[in-house]
Amino acid sequence: VWWGPLSAGGFVGGLSPPRITAEPDFTAVLQLRAAPEPTVAATETEIDYEGLPQGVATSTHMLAGAVAGIMEHCLMYPIDCVKTRMQSLQPEPGARYRNVMDALRQIVRTEGVWRPVRGLNVMAIGAGPAHALYFACYEKLKFSLSNVAAWPLYSMMQS
Repeated sequence: VWWGPLSAGGFVGGLSPPRITAEPDFTAVLQLRAAPEPTVAATETEIDYEGLPQGVATSTHMLAGAVAGIMEHCLMYPIDCVKTRMQSLQPEPGARYRNVMDALRQIVRTEGVWRPVRGLNVMAIGAGPAHALYFACYEKLKFSLSNVAAWPLYSMMQS
């Protein structure tokens, strides 16, 4: 077998130098250290830094969704424009674009700065309401489905 002596200690073990006996064993040190006890403040309230506070109005979720959706589409639109162009062109032996950045540079150089964002306004007008409804529905369903104890089937299984 071509790997010969490496098979006994595994690939990494076979390449590592032999262990010196005076070296401390870190696995024993890690096992001796106990996990710190959680503090009272940490167990009482866990802060969800990605979410809005409990009980926020639906309009707040809709506004957050609309802003997030519009921002996402505005940032990704030029790259999506390049992707669409690279996919729709017939491949040829001497490829027209080498990569995404090269394609973006060539489009801007030959067709102008505004070409990669042509149609962005229409897309943003559609993305706002779509993401607003998506966020609002998601938050409402998350709240509705999180109360499992209120489900009839769950109540029947507990009795």
